[in-house]
This record gives sequence, C-alpha cells and structure tokens, in this order.
Amino acid sequence: MACGNQFTATSGTLFHDSHLPLQKWFMAMALMCEAKKGISALQISRHIGVTHKTAWYLCHRIRKAMEELNAEPLGGTGKVVEVDETYLGGRITRKGVGAAKETKVAISALRNVVVGCICKRSATLKPKPSSRS
Repeated sequence: MACGNQFTATSGTLFHDSHLPLQKWFMAMALMCEAKKGISALQISRHIGVTHKTAWYLCHRIRKAMEELNAEPLGGTGKVVEVDETYLGGRITRKGVGAAKETKVAISALRNVVVGCICKRSATLKPKPSSRS
C-alpha cells in the first residue's frame, strides 16, 4: 500500500465504521423498503436480532443515504399534488356449469387492474392503468 491508509469495500459508504455484518444491513434495508407505511427501529431490532440502539442507528444512516439531494416538489414549488391508486375489477360471478366460458375469460382478464392518478388541485383527472401490479 503506497499511501499507508487502510481501504476496504465499505470505505466511504454508509457501512463504513460499522462492526455489524453486511447481511444485517441489507436485511434492514429490505425491511425499510418493503414497508408500505414505514417501519420503526424497534420492529427492525426484533426482526434482525440487534439492540434497539443499533437498529435506530441503522435506520438513521439508511434514511440519510436514501434522501434525494436538491429534490424539487412533484408539481413544482408551491403546488399541491394529489396521488391515489385503486384496484378495478372483482371476483368472478356465476361460476356454475351454465356460465359461458367467454364471460369467465373476459372478466378474469379485467380482474384487479391497478389504476393510479396524479393530478394538481385545480386540474382535470386523467387516470391511466399502471404497468406494474
């Protein structure tokens, strides 16, 4: 080593100066990303088997790494934007012997389509089917 300093794969990352295995870091990140309404440090500590203090530290470092730099609001500065999603479709009715096969196929093709809407407060609504479900 020419410079005399130590260098590891975690140097300069959010994992730097952590004695926690990378598996626990990645488990915590996966839990935080998949939680729809967020997840507390106490819940993370239970799931990955660390103390509450360690989980709190993990959560703060992960959230800091996930924040956007110079993020601009979605609709622009000072604008209010509303976002909502819903599922269209439902269960198949009339499953008996006398039900037409075409009806079953048509209903199951339209079953549970995800529709998302993003609009400004004083704008017209233009719903579009989501490409992901």
